Amino acid sequence: EPDIITLGPGSLYTSVLPNLLDPKIVDAVNESRAKVLFIVNTAGQVGETKDFTVSMHLKTLKRHAPRLRVDMVLIDNRPPTGEQLARMAEKGIAPTEYDARETAEMGVATVLRDVINTDNPIRHDPKKTAKAIMEILHANAED
Repeated sequence: EPDIITLGPGSLYTSVLPNLLDPKIVDAVNESRAKVLFIVNTAGQVGETKDFTVSMHLKTLKRHAPRLRVDMVLIDNRPPTGEQLARMAEKGIAPTEYDARETAEMGVATVLRDVINTDNPIRHDPKKTAKAIMEILHANAED
């Protein structure tokens, strides 16, 4: 009985979704009392999620695993520097846009934290991400 189930971070189509195509996995997630946290990638991926917004990630999860329960979404709220944005643009990628209104319409609680790797903003910082997950877990334990 986990307290929290994390989906991601990782490539949406090739890392996260393949695990959710088995209905038994979705059933196990849904039957758990654990909070389900989807960790959205900090940036789009060329050939996979280029130009995806947060709500587009959630809609893709729902399209491929329609019965999946997602309680919360963790989104990075520390933008890359101008220089980093320029380097990302040269590679054809951009930070994942947090479209707040559309995300709220999905009925998923939003958690904004600095989880970006400051040296490589297309990646999560493992320590920051772990800290954010623990804060979410602690906050939900008090509810």
